[in-house]
Amino acid sequence: RGIDAIVECLQRTWPRAKELDGRALRRVTRAARLMEAYDGQCLPEKEQFCVFLDGRVDPPYKWGEAVTICTIRSMKAEFLSLRDTDVEDVLAVHRETERRRAFDTLKNVPLFRRWSKSKVHKICQMLTFHYLRRGDRVVRQGEATDNVYFLLDGSCLISRHRVERGKNSWPTRVSKKHPVVWQSVRKVRRSKKAIGRLGAGDTYGEQGLMKEAPCGETVTCTEPSTLVALNKRAFRDVLDKARKAHEQAQRDPRVNTSGHPSADELLAAVAAIDNPDNAG
Repeated sequence: RGIDAIVECLQRTWPRAKELDGRALRRVTRAARLMEAYDGQCLPEKEQFCVFLDGRVDPPYKWGEAVTICTIRSMKAEFLSLRDTDVEDVLAVHRETERRRAFDTLKNVPLFRRWSKSKVHKICQMLTFHYLRRGDRVVRQGEATDNVYFLLDGSCLISRHRVERGKNSWPTRVSKKHPVVWQSVRKVRRSKKAIGRLGAGDTYGEQGLMKEAPCGETVTCTEPSTLVALNKRAFRDVLDKARKAHEQAQRDPRVNTSGHPSADELLAAVAAIDNPDNAG
């Protein structure tokens, strides 16, 4: 309950809270401190964020308000305090934990299953994290996407929208004296069909890695989910540089290819892109 109260307080008052997901914000509570200040002391200090809790200060603040500047006017006042250095230490641990989660996922997807750990670690440095809520859309059918997505937790629905256009026509006339006139009404019917789901450890978009094409489906989160995105162009650059390095090494054995994916790893990646269901 105490952690939840601090999280709620930070969400209301701390500007950086908007940049963080719920998991990271709960970690930041470890850096929060209950601080006492005394008569004549000025707050906040350099690189410090404070929330007023109790006491008398000038100018006056209400309980739970973020303090921009104040002077203590009572024997003692209480604040919730966050120091930038403590926050950065906590967030550094959080980022490393998230990278490890991403590594565990990527190491088991067909695209990287046969890659060495060191090569997968390098790919993890290229990832961007997305923390989405229920109902948030990952990709929309018909729109291009620059990324391949790997689901770390949560679930998503894959659906396909279809638009059917038609026309209804029928004969009509005002009276027997008038000629028959055909009237028509154009009709548009839209339908949505679920064609699959994504769970933790699943991948979306790997078959579009080597080409630029619009998405054939819409992917929507059905619960709070964490996804990591790998930029297609950046990954293609990794593959292209590795391929060129191996071609040079065939002509000149002195060329060092240790920093690139091996030839077997390149073949495994291409096989997974062409046929992810059978890649192994």
